[in-house]
Amino acid sequence: MGWRDDGFLGVSWLSMKEAFGISFFALITGLAIWAFSYFSEEVDPSTIGTVEEGTEYYEYYMEKESCSRQGGRGPRVCNTYYEYDCTADVNYTYSVNGVSYQGRDSVLVTSYPSSQGGCLEDVRSTLLPIGISVNVYYQEDDHSKSTLVDRSIDPVIWTFCCGVCGGILLLTSILVSIKNNNSKPELVQISEGNYWGQKGSL
Repeated sequence: MGWRDDGFLGVSWLSMKEAFGISFFALITGLAIWAFSYFSEEVDPSTIGTVEEGTEYYEYYMEKESCSRQGGRGPRVCNTYYEYDCTADVNYTYSVNGVSYQGRDSVLVTSYPSSQGGCLEDVRSTLLPIGISVNVYYQEDDHSKSTLVDRSIDPVIWTFCCGVCGGILLLTSILVSIKNNNSKPELVQISEGNYWGQKGSL
């Protein structure tokens, strides 16, 4: 049984063999990334820090836009709205293995819709006041370098994008290949001297 190659899902420039190879490579890549992240556990370590004096708070009144398509196929409709964004340049301290460090990082604390009013006072008094505890993510090889936001890429995302999507494409290419091979064209033997046509008089 041969491999009929009429293109992958109607795409003439992508052969079945190429689609199979790409899908298999994506699947293996996703599994390799997952295995590496699982066994190496290369994630930024964290500890508990404290917000200190010297932290500066800011409030911005922002114009934003939200766009969507009705029914997924209709015209693109955009709506403009306004909200308050509150940020902070946070001055914080933390300790690792008994050694104290100081850091500073800019973070977006919260956003309020314009109808709710400003957010600055809530940030200063409740959400991120002086003395509150925060999570601090520091570098393993240099504990003095830290942030308040975990900026490491979750390996689960890479596993899903490469592994799961690659597996779906691989399964699809196999099923399409089986379907194409099972639907063989009917072979018709034509003997010399036999004609098919409408019988009539000359």
